[in-house]
Amino acid sequence: MHGAVLTILSQDGKIARYLYGTDFLPMDVKLAVIEASEGKSTPGINKLLKICYSYDPAGRKYVLNVTRIAGGGMLILIAGFVLILTLKKKRNKNNIPVNTLNGKGSINNG
Repeated sequence: MHGAVLTILSQDGKIARYLYGTDFLPMDVKLAVIEASEGKSTPGINKLLKICYSYDPAGRKYVLNVTRIAGGGMLILIAGFVLILTLKKKRNKNNIPVNTLNGKGSINNG
């Protein structure tokens, strides 16, 4: 007796992925085909799905990659924080009155 399997081939004829079982989730098949066609440009949503999901050989299906999503979210938050701090610093720099020194060495605001 042998198990049912769907074999996904790459463009050069090499086996890219095995999907085991008799019922396949459409997303699993789609991501396996995308993975097999690495050299082609794919629509943006497919690239996003490929980043968010990774193949689990033990479970023999694609699973949500929480670590990548959390890491990407942290990078976006840090970049936003740095951007806000930079813009605030520039805005405050433009609002400070110019100080000048008079002849006696003291500061006149004007």
